[in-house]
Amino acid sequence: MQRTSDEIFVATDDGSSGHHGFVTQILQRLIDEMIKIDIVFAVGPLQMMKAVCNVTRPQKIHTMVSLNPVMVDGTGMCGSCRVTIGARTGCLY
Repeated sequence: MQRTSDEIFVATDDGSSGHHGFVTQILQRLIDEMIKIDIVFAVGPLQMMKAVCNVTRPQKIHTMVSLNPVMVDGTGMCGSCRVTIGARTGCLY
């Protein structure tokens, strides 16, 4: 990421690396400061990625998240790997 990005911001709940707090706090600060953001990549817990999307959506900032749900049956038939985006639900595999 460092080779392809102008800036990288790291946040950890315990402060062990980067900002001590939520990544959405950094993101909202950048938006409030009117910093131009071309794209946001969010990788982590589902709730964090959802919170990031809730911050970027009103600003129409292109956002990519890492959706890696657990696949229980190995085929996608049980539905545990299904996600809903907007009004559409589908299997990621």
